[in-house]
Parts: sequence; C-alpha cells; structure tokens
Amino acid sequence: MMEARLEGRQPIAITHQATTIDLAVNGAADKLASAIESNLGRPRDQRRRQAAPPSDEAISPDEQ
Repeated sequence: MMEARLEGRQPIAITHQATTIDLAVNGAADKLASAIESNLGRPRDQRRRQAAPPSDEAISPDEQ
C-alpha cells in the first residue's frame, strides 16, 4: 500500500499485490503516479471544457 498527500487535496491511497516485493512496489508506484496525474489533471481539464467555445459539430443543422 502507498499513499500520497498533496497539499490542499485529499490523500490518494493505492494498493498493488504481486509475487515479489519489488514487483509490488513498482506496480504500486506506477498506479500512484497515474492516480496523481489523473487527480491533478481533472480540474485543469474541467476548466478547459468550460472555457472552450462549442464546436461546429455540436450545432444541429436546424440551428445553422
């Protein structure tokens, strides 16, 4: 089990089971890195979606 505590955010905890300690630690580290990237990317992605103008595909033919 590994846990990351990022300032201003909830802790992120993950687990990974493997046949050896090395494999378990490496697997857990990969999962934790992915979870951190996902957690940090979410607010940024949401702001981009809110600020982006609608695409032409989102407009129905009746509206053109």
